[in-house]
Amino acid sequence: MASFIDNWFLPVVSLPMLNSLPTEYTNRILCYYTNTSQQIQLIRITDIPNWYFERILFPQQRLLFEAIPHAHLEVYKKRFGVADLAATILCDFLQVQQETETPSPLYQSDRGYQVSRSAAKP
Repeated sequence: MASFIDNWFLPVVSLPMLNSLPTEYTNRILCYYTNTSQQIQLIRITDIPNWYFERILFPQQRLLFEAIPHAHLEVYKKRFGVADLAATILCDFLQVQQETETPSPLYQSDRGYQVSRSAAKP
């Protein structure tokens, strides 16, 4: 009997967060991955106890998912009819970083010191 990994090009419906991370994991992080290749990829996380995550990603498809920092995302590509492990990525590396608001550019005031534009009065 062929395993799923041998037949992973069959149509599969990937429902986002169908199998959410168990509530016992409080150190969750939001991760982001893009399939930048021209091939369909199978991605999965298998090293979190009591949880299994697997998705099919088409070329240029993007995915947001929750994981824990020390988990590993396995990326498989099909080569010569066999699913081949192409990469293993630490989920901590895939963590979405919150963008901080950049301060307004500084300019020279009439008194000779730097003031941010938002603090300056017209």
